[in-house]
Amino acid sequence: MSIPHGLIHLSTQLSHPIPKLYTLISLPPFAKFQGPLAPVLAKYDLVLQAVWHFIYDYLFGTSSEVHPDDQVSVPVFVSGAQEYLTALKSMYEHRSQLVWFRWLYVAASRYMWVNEWLEVRIPSTVTDM
Repeated sequence: MSIPHGLIHLSTQLSHPIPKLYTLISLPPFAKFQGPLAPVLAKYDLVLQAVWHFIYDYLFGTSSEVHPDDQVSVPVFVSGAQEYLTALKSMYEHRSQLVWFRWLYVAASRYMWVNEWLEVRIPSTVTDM
């Protein structure tokens, strides 16, 4: 509970622009355990989304109500085999923490392969205090 309050306090104390803040998008349980299939499924999702927007714009036209500044861009970071092995090596450095369920995480977690981030926007009323 104190993190949002601390960030608001920090934003009021800074004399320069507030740095961007991102949060990891949490997924439903069935989507969290895709393992090595996650990069393929993430790419499929991005392509499918682009096709859907193209079809929608073709059939209905672009909505004049949607302002370009209101569109949310979600950065997607996809690990390759080398990045996966680096993460695995760093997990292995802490053997006392690498219990059986963390081995399951390393083997099956989508977050070892794909991460999507959402920018946290601090309302201007907070920064104008």
